[in-house]
Amino acid sequence: MKRSVIALVAGFLVLASSIMTYAQETPAAEVAATEATEATEATTEVAKPVQLSLEKAIEDALKNSSAVEIADLELETKTVELSQAKRSESRYSDRDSATYMYLSGTVEGFQLDKKVSSTAATYALEEEKIKREKSIEDIKYNATRAYYGVMSAKGALDAATDNLDNTKRSLEIVSKKYELGVVSKSDLIIAQLSLDEAVSTMENAQNAYQNAVMGLNLVMSYPLQTELVLTSPYSMATFSANVEEDIKAAFEKRLDVKSAQHGAQLAQLDFEANKIVYTPNTYVYRVKELALKKAQKALDSMKLSVEFGIRGKYNDISTNLRNIDLKKAKLEKAKEQLRLTELSYDAGYKTILDVRQARNILYYAQIDYDGEIAAYSLSVLDYNKAVSIGD
Repeated sequence: MKRSVIALVAGFLVLASSIMTYAQETPAAEVAATEATEATEATTEVAKPVQLSLEKAIEDALKNSSAVEIADLELETKTVELSQAKRSESRYSDRDSATYMYLSGTVEGFQLDKKVSSTAATYALEEEKIKREKSIEDIKYNATRAYYGVMSAKGALDAATDNLDNTKRSLEIVSKKYELGVVSKSDLIIAQLSLDEAVSTMENAQNAYQNAVMGLNLVMSYPLQTELVLTSPYSMATFSANVEEDIKAAFEKRLDVKSAQHGAQLAQLDFEANKIVYTPNTYVYRVKELALKKAQKALDSMKLSVEFGIRGKYNDISTNLRNIDLKKAKLEKAKEQLRLTELSYDAGYKTILDVRQARNILYYAQIDYDGEIAAYSLSVLDYNKAVSIGD
């Protein structure tokens, strides 16, 4: 029995020793390797770019925004207020005949009889519905504009990268010529300076691109450092419009016009209510009359302002279209000019300064062309927004 116990203890000690040895030698390395692998995988997962179409950007911006939810709450509030106004007016018609006759010739009686309170509440509810639609359209507009902003910044970054590549290639050529004694050291210095400028331009374009990406992430409520890969094509937006019809549609749709219309209508009711009590030579009558005239003038002024804005934005689109053709021709000319200048430099007829100037002209021509396309697309977006929801 004693031998059995001793043997059992000895076996346990050997097993414990093996476990301790394994724990001291192998697991530390394996655990470290496992943790490193998991950390790498986690980092890779976080850094994975998000493939994003314009439609997806708008969808996520709407889904993650609280503006629509707040608008729904405001809509519910206005609905309750309308119900309350209708109940108050119904009590007026249920009053006894003596009270009804007493109030019928008063300002209060007129307002109750004409349902001024429920009319105002109805207008408020109607405006709240428009506000809700405006919130939705504003989100769509902001998401689209931010998406275009990233596309434009990416185009500028690509142009800066191409410029940098061309500058590096030029420096390599000049360096070889300098080694052969074909060009002076001043040419080499100028080529090096051009490279430094190209690097700085590319870094600035990179920062502008990152800021644009953060702006789009902010609109969609993404983490600001989320890397995005835009999948929608960078093409000119299609545009077709009937300005006269669009102006009429804006008068029916836009909140600012609708609010001015309601203000004029309520001022008319208020004037009519006071007119039955006060004569034209009284202070109250004049105040109400002037309030009505101001409300009517405000409506006319609002409509004129809306028409001016829509016509102006339509003209902007026409200007952008003409500029696109001009900028495209300028870009093609700049490409050809750089090619000829480099050939002339190789043949000894042009200086490195000529090449540098031609390259800068091409870079800015590319930026101008891309910028004009972006400006056109944004002008179309601004025009549609002016017709549907306003500025």
